[in-house]
Amino acid sequence: MELKSAGSVLIVGCVLSIGIALLGTNPLAPSGPSLGREVRIAFASFGVLLAVAAILLLTRNRDRASNVSSSIETSASEEAIPQRAQSDPLLLRPNQALLRLSAYEISFSDECVKDLQEFAIGEADLLRFVEQEFVGHANYFLYDLEDYVLPVRAGFLVFLDKVGSKICFRAIRSCTINEAKLESWNDLLALYRRATRLGYRSPNGSTQVLMNKAMLPTATRLHSELLRRIRAHYFKYGYEAGSFDSSEGRRTEVEDVSGEIELHISQSAGALVQTETTVADLENGLIDNERATRDLVTDLERSLQHLHKILVRFPPQS
Repeated sequence: MELKSAGSVLIVGCVLSIGIALLGTNPLAPSGPSLGREVRIAFASFGVLLAVAAILLLTRNRDRASNVSSSIETSASEEAIPQRAQSDPLLLRPNQALLRLSAYEISFSDECVKDLQEFAIGEADLLRFVEQEFVGHANYFLYDLEDYVLPVRAGFLVFLDKVGSKICFRAIRSCTINEAKLESWNDLLALYRRATRLGYRSPNGSTQVLMNKAMLPTATRLHSELLRRIRAHYFKYGYEAGSFDSSEGRRTEVEDVSGEIELHISQSAGALVQTETTVADLENGLIDNERATRDLVTDLERSLQHLHKILVRFPPQS
């Protein structure tokens, strides 16, 4: 703003100086003698200099505004890819090569094709719904999503597999319209995604479970918190009788929903208890690091599998 004001003042001075030079009359004494040729040239030159200065100042101001705008756009772009995903030593390294849905090889299961017909949704519509969620949560692009349930704003639950550069849509279900219930569910999914992205789960990362002192405590804390929130979620919002069996690719009816959920909860909790036993055995010299690493990874994966079964089989349907 200061540069813009200064430029305006210079422009006014430029106009006055050139005007005096052209009129050739002293504005303080208009009825007096005309200004001399040298004085008029001097006023004209001064006016030109003021014009040049004004142009330079206004150009500088425009470039400054452009740089600020560019900086804001760059910051927004950087925020689209969370820095935590790039720098957190506990997380798997993300794949940034696939940041648009059009870059993926898309397929639809037979079950999903039937669901599209039932809900009168076109394939292009489904892709648009999913891309809206992916754009809003860039981590969906960055990490694999195996056997995952994705709530979309159009009011559906989309069952999908996203591995590498391939996305397979497995099924579609109607989603609850209870916003509080859906928000609670999304919190569960966020914790689950965090648990699946820990570095020990990479192909050659199993040793991190012991070598990185923060890895095991972080994993067990995430699992325990997810267990606690799952209990609280179903206690508050109840159970869904129907589910989607991803292994069979079909609808199923579960007679004892609460019993099955409690079974998975107890199995996950038991696996976490076993990690404590393994750590104690290692500290007491009963097993070596290699055995401890293998057992810890196995128990954490067993816990995660049971948590996953709850989330994928009993999402918040309408």
